[in-house]
Amino acid sequence: MKKRQFEQENAPTDSKTWHKIVNALPVSGYKFWTLVVLDRFEESQIINDCLHINISAFEIDTEEHLYSLPFNGIVKKILEVTNACPYLEDGGAKSRGRFSSREIYAATLWLRLRALVPKDCKIRESSNDKTARLLEGDLWVRVGSVEGSAIFSWFQDPERTEAAAKTAMEHAYRADGVDDLPKQRWWPQLDPVENIIRLHTNAGWYAKPIEASSTFREWATMYSRGLFNGNLFSGQMGGFLRALPYLNGNLPVGKFSDIETIAAMSQRRVAIVSPLAHVIEAQFLNGNIEKIWSGLGFSAPASITAIEAPMTIFPYRPMKSWAASFRKTLELVLREAQTSDTEVFLASCGCYGIPLCTRVNEELGILSVYPGHVAHSLFGIYSNAFKDSPIFKFANSRENWVNSDLERRFPVISKIDKNRYGA
Repeated sequence: MKKRQFEQENAPTDSKTWHKIVNALPVSGYKFWTLVVLDRFEESQIINDCLHINISAFEIDTEEHLYSLPFNGIVKKILEVTNACPYLEDGGAKSRGRFSSREIYAATLWLRLRALVPKDCKIRESSNDKTARLLEGDLWVRVGSVEGSAIFSWFQDPERTEAAAKTAMEHAYRADGVDDLPKQRWWPQLDPVENIIRLHTNAGWYAKPIEASSTFREWATMYSRGLFNGNLFSGQMGGFLRALPYLNGNLPVGKFSDIETIAAMSQRRVAIVSPLAHVIEAQFLNGNIEKIWSGLGFSAPASITAIEAPMTIFPYRPMKSWAASFRKTLELVLREAQTSDTEVFLASCGCYGIPLCTRVNEELGILSVYPGHVAHSLFGIYSNAFKDSPIFKFANSRENWVNSDLERRFPVISKIDKNRYGA
């Protein structure tokens, strides 16, 4: 097969290795390309119109090493040589079951490609995960990007990460405001102190410095138990893919579906933990949920027990630690769920969500679902995160929706992820 010749000028660092990789690229036979780090030694391989460019010749052995590569030069040169679009593909559950320690770097490579390719260049994305079927007694959870990075740090080095929790909370207790906290790089999220500060500011984990290490260990143990015992929603898994080798990579995975989740709750007794519990209850009592769901072909839940979640993002620390807030909330949830004879349990409450769903599923054996913030859209509550939500786009009437009041009640919300939780 004819090969394109690599020009030496403007070559990235380690040009000898890069020269060998690029010279091996075929000129035709594909429409897209992606970078991979494999345990095999193929220089390139075409699979279903996609050229998989193997960069294992750089002998990548750590995430830090991967980030030291000259990605700008690499991406620029591949775009010139291939004249094809980048391709980001998670491969779905089937491929994740086959991930080796090196293949897991694919998550980082995809995220780097997304950041570096020119805006006018199309990126093709695909997933072959099937829609999750929410069955009686199941546990389904979505890994948040912030929680995923924190748990990844703990999987890598538990002792170092638990010590980092103390350092992170020392910073938090000294700070007068969010802007006083150490700056956190959004990616690659390899520093455990930064990851835990973000876990506090964005997801609600907290503790007094003296209790931070043990509290973080309790959270991480409970969170990972949910990952080992549950099924994973495949959305938003980019960063968390790094942690899959620690979970043996072989997990049940499915796409989250608004309709499947609504179907699972229709005419059932539902309990939900959320900082918007009072809004959900009002939406149910005034008939707005019935109006929205009927437009989608479903009846509203038979009942909704809405339980207020603790709001413990920085600077809100109502008790001595996340563990104390969690135990108080869990006790209330179990009592309310048993009293109302709950059939389906949902949570939308940051780093409390997976631990709560895990315990409810273990204690009561009922379907327990943690879909993240998107759960609020199912009840007709709008926030900036839902501009492109299918259920919002196809709702039969905007007048049955209400805005989230989180930003009004907790102004610091506006500083998280470009105010995605505000309205």
